[in-house]
Amino acid sequence: MNNLQLSININPNIVLYKDRYYLVISNILGYQNNPAYALFVLINDKVMQDDNDMQIFLHSLQGSDLGEISNIIAEGIDEEFILGTDYFVSYSLWNYLMTYDNDTKFKLLSSKVNDYRYPDYLDAQYNRINTEVYGDIQDTNIRYFYLYNKIQDFEFTKEELNNFASTFCNIILEETTLTNITDTTNLIYKYVLEFYANKGKDNTSVILDLIFSNTSLLSYNSPANSCCTVNSSTAGNSGSNGTNTSNILSQQSSIDTTTCKEKYEQAMFLYLIQMLSDPDFYCDWFYVYSDLDSNISQPNLPMIDKLKKLFEQFKELGYTLSWDKITTKCGCKTNSSSLLDKINKVSADNYTILDNYYKVLEYAENKEICNNKNKIKVYGTAFANILPYMYFV
Repeated sequence: MNNLQLSININPNIVLYKDRYYLVISNILGYQNNPAYALFVLINDKVMQDDNDMQIFLHSLQGSDLGEISNIIAEGIDEEFILGTDYFVSYSLWNYLMTYDNDTKFKLLSSKVNDYRYPDYLDAQYNRINTEVYGDIQDTNIRYFYLYNKIQDFEFTKEELNNFASTFCNIILEETTLTNITDTTNLIYKYVLEFYANKGKDNTSVILDLIFSNTSLLSYNSPANSCCTVNSSTAGNSGSNGTNTSNILSQQSSIDTTTCKEKYEQAMFLYLIQMLSDPDFYCDWFYVYSDLDSNISQPNLPMIDKLKKLFEQFKELGYTLSWDKITTKCGCKTNSSSLLDKINKVSADNYTILDNYYKVLEYAENKEICNNKNKIKVYGTAFANILPYMYFV
């Protein structure tokens, strides 16, 4: 049994306290004692690891006298499971241990009480108290809350921020719980996310570029020593039906100069706009649905919070968000103050677009998608129009 399995088996409460999720293990001194004597175990890497430090810690509390229990809580386990870092004590447990024996090691830690003492979650009659500071969680998916806690201390690298568009799409692809995609729309959205996650390239665009940038290979001017050589007077550059291939290509060019690769890229861009302005996209990709009832869902807070952090940390870089070349009427570049003002105005407008799309993330976070469909349409469309440009070297 690993730490996670133990955590599931003891069926603890899960609470949100100051932007972190904790396992609340009540009756730490036994069911015959006050349930307010509790430990708050931070759902972190140590809860998820396969080692048994957490198990050793909890088992060592069983059958020990109060003096030993006080010392165990104060010392932790081999400096790996540590008071004030990995676990915390309720006020009632702290008060009980402090008044029990003045000679315990726990007493020596009283100067740092604010680092490890939390308000009680239950009272002596098992009633929830301090509800203004604790968010009560009904879900028991410990791994989900572990991911959320992990994101709270997450920092993007400079490269990830500079490749904002790629990072944005990668977060959605990596953190979404939507894996069994059966409908056409979401399948297209998946390809769109992958396309922009890879900086506007995918296998299809590479193949199209390879094929249509080498049209000279369609010529039938075979080498003289080839077994496929034909009489130039009768065939020339003709295909098997006698039609001149180069003439076909030139006729097509005169009709439409847009390459297949460019058309593909344009289609991906239009789908990007559709995707980011589609409320159903957020319902499908930004929510976690119950395995037991598909009608029950909750926001994918780890993913949404990571996206919000991307926006927040990117804005701190203070980049100019203007990609248009602004010139004078005669086409000459200039650094005049009036044109710099225009650049700054464009940049400010684009920052407003980022701020508005941040609201879309909050709509998803707060289950307000249905009430803000029109805003999502507007904000998502505007954001999609600048997202492909958001790469900075």
